[in-house]
Amino acid sequence: MSVVTLRMLFDVDTAAIGRRADGWLRMANGIDDACEQLIRVSRDLEHVWPDGPAAEAAAARSHALRSEASNAYPPCRRIGDALRLHADTLRGLQGRLQGLAAEASGRGFSVDVTTGTVTAPARMFTEPQIVAQQISAYVNEFQAILAQAAESDASTANAISVNLPDATTGFGTLGLPPVTEATLRDQQGRTPKEVNGWWRTLTPEQQEQAIRDFPELVGWLDGVPSSDRDTANRLVLTTRMNALRGEADAHARRLADLLINDPRNQLEIQRETQAMNAAQSQLDKLAEVDKALSGLGAKGLLLGVDGSGDGRVVIAVGDPDTARHTGVWVPGLGTTMAGNTVDNVKRMVTVNNAADQLTLADGDISTVYWLGYDAPDLNNFSVAGEGRSEQGGPSYLNFMEGVRATHDSGPSHLVAMGHSYGSTVVAEAALTGRLPVDDIMVQGSPGMHTDSASHLMADPRHVWAGSAGNDPVSETSNVTKYTQFVPIVGPFIGNAYDDGHDISPHEPEFGANQYTVDTSGHTHYWEPNSESVKNQGRILAGQYSRASTVHGSPPPDVVP
Repeated sequence: MSVVTLRMLFDVDTAAIGRRADGWLRMANGIDDACEQLIRVSRDLEHVWPDGPAAEAAAARSHALRSEASNAYPPCRRIGDALRLHADTLRGLQGRLQGLAAEASGRGFSVDVTTGTVTAPARMFTEPQIVAQQISAYVNEFQAILAQAAESDASTANAISVNLPDATTGFGTLGLPPVTEATLRDQQGRTPKEVNGWWRTLTPEQQEQAIRDFPELVGWLDGVPSSDRDTANRLVLTTRMNALRGEADAHARRLADLLINDPRNQLEIQRETQAMNAAQSQLDKLAEVDKALSGLGAKGLLLGVDGSGDGRVVIAVGDPDTARHTGVWVPGLGTTMAGNTVDNVKRMVTVNNAADQLTLADGDISTVYWLGYDAPDLNNFSVAGEGRSEQGGPSYLNFMEGVRATHDSGPSHLVAMGHSYGSTVVAEAALTGRLPVDDIMVQGSPGMHTDSASHLMADPRHVWAGSAGNDPVSETSNVTKYTQFVPIVGPFIGNAYDDGHDISPHEPEFGANQYTVDTSGHTHYWEPNSESVKNQGRILAGQYSRASTVHGSPPPDVVP
């Protein structure tokens, strides 16, 4: 173990150690960024230059270079982290030592930091035995502090030595094991913070391999950075769309052949027709996602996509990992991938633009469209009950914890947003007491499964609700006059709806802020330049004092 003295601990410059840690961490991040760029630009090399000795040599050299650069990242990171921990540990021990020495001096003892001794003055009005016990106690505490400092010093030195450039440690050309499907599935049971910590231990090449081999798993894994999820999900989207086009075309050709050569085979014609339509229906849903992403350009990130059933999709407008203010919006009644994706993403663009006008720099805002649950329908009982929101709440909570886990260093203002039944999904996540948000903002909410904003946020001033005057959904006891026209089950749905979702959050007795809405009906809260969307932008940007309200008590603004 390293020899550490009181003088060394008194004099150590912990800030200098911290600066060295920052240097290693900057180098690690630089290697990571450079390696990711190298992987991106060389990803298609084997496809555009597939054959010949030169192509083989280029592919081999590219692979070796990617491995060497990728394998250099973890050791640099580990050295930086070790130095950072060492600086923090010594700073704490140094403070304890200085405080203890000051206390001893204040009680009349002399502390020699060079020799590590404590002595009493010639005359003390205390029994010699008690003085000796006090001296022994101080010396023992000093020795304990020095032992911790020496242990930290030794462990840091070891971390540096084992991570210096050496091919046998992986800091070179030595290949590291690939990420397996079992390893990825194991991550699904961990918290997003734990997933993020694991992902950061992988080299860029291991991350690339996981994305390439298991994009469906990486794409939905909360805790994986947004840019990596986007890469994985776009691969899923492209691959699945190409496969569905092939399926639809194959069934169409088979159907055409039957109609010409075997028109009496109606059973087979029916089967091929159904198969063709099913493939085309799946393709149409994914095409809606592709269209929404195309409209966003470089600002769009695909954070989840699944075409089964009514479909699930998560699209970000702006990067939530770097944005200063992020809002994650849950849609409501009747939302499907095929029918609503483009329009709902446009709503997120409108809110994004409204908030962006209030921030200091471009990229300060991210708005996320989260259809990560099966939204209810009006033509069955699902809209009346809490089942769909109880199913969606845990997934939304996990996603929000992932947004927190992957955010880069710096302040982050996170807002949970929901419309209509989507507000009940937000509520189910908030009622756990673990939703890691700074504000909750809803529109057209039928109720949030509680009668008090204080059950959603510790400070109810951070709960916001908007309701158009003629919105049938957010009229607390009035939805029955709209559902009564649904044949047979309409009145039952209406009564269950009112009973199941509790008081609407814009009502004064709920205790939230009701922000001003100047739009009409249930689906127009995002009209461009409306006071409704301006208020949503103000709340998202943390400019609470600028939001116009009907009632409530807004909190202090978020510091820009």
